[in-house]
Amino acid sequence: VITCHSLPVLHVCVRMKDRLGCKLMYEPHELETETAVSRGIRQKLAKRLERKLISQCDGIITVCRAIADWYADEYGVDTPAVVRNLPRNYSGERTKRTRALRDKFAIPDDEQLFLYQGIFGQGRRVRQYLEVFADLGRPYHVVFMGHGDFQEEIRKSALKHDNVHFQESVSPEDILYHTAGADIGLCGVENVCLSYYFSLPNKFFEYMTAGIPCLVPEFPEMRRIVKETGCGWLHGDGPEQLTERIRGLQPKDIEMRRAKTATALSRYRWENEQITLIEAYKRLLNRKKTKAG
Repeated sequence: VITCHSLPVLHVCVRMKDRLGCKLMYEPHELETETAVSRGIRQKLAKRLERKLISQCDGIITVCRAIADWYADEYGVDTPAVVRNLPRNYSGERTKRTRALRDKFAIPDDEQLFLYQGIFGQGRRVRQYLEVFADLGRPYHVVFMGHGDFQEEIRKSALKHDNVHFQESVSPEDILYHTAGADIGLCGVENVCLSYYFSLPNKFFEYMTAGIPCLVPEFPEMRRIVKETGCGWLHGDGPEQLTERIRGLQPKDIEMRRAKTATALSRYRWENEQITLIEAYKRLLNRKKTKAG
């Protein structure tokens, strides 16, 4: 079996499949013809390529249900399997609460601590968060943990506002330890393209594994899980709606959502998700054996 993780190399994988006589699994990591950089002639060529080659794929795996449905509707293929990118959590329990961020930035226990982790880039709501928390002031603190194009803007804001803080990227094995020190996670995505609108960011599930509820925009995939599990809150797209939502959060509600997040973790972890992945590849192999027999 050849696994293709990206549209730009799909034509190479199709040729390899034909040459070797094997199966081809197409497993794009996002909706690659509908990204923030896929515009104009570039997008037209990408969609033409994918439409031409996707029928040569023996199986398709996508990262969420909305993208799977899009592929089925757009290209008339069988609905792809869905394998979400969930963190490993062998125990099935949330990470214990820590004080890593509160102690570093001297944040009192009676003040709320929000965390944005990941890349500081376009389409990730970073500037909106900076605006909102600068206006909110204390007792609402936000820590930006990661790296990216807006890093210097965050540093400058942290110098001006004592409730805005910058934490450099930490090693992958330390992410959950630091994340578990926050009260609420921020799932920054903007509706700048269909791929983002349908997305289920890694940080969404990292917050869940760390045992903290999250604030997410009303986009279909995140909304579905938040409504099913109660692992967080939804907010409107503008800064006013986000500010209103944050001001309305009460300690009792945060603790209730934290408990629901812990319950959701028993369902949303890689040890469950991998079953779908294994079954998808088994189906390919079984079809191959049947033809050979």
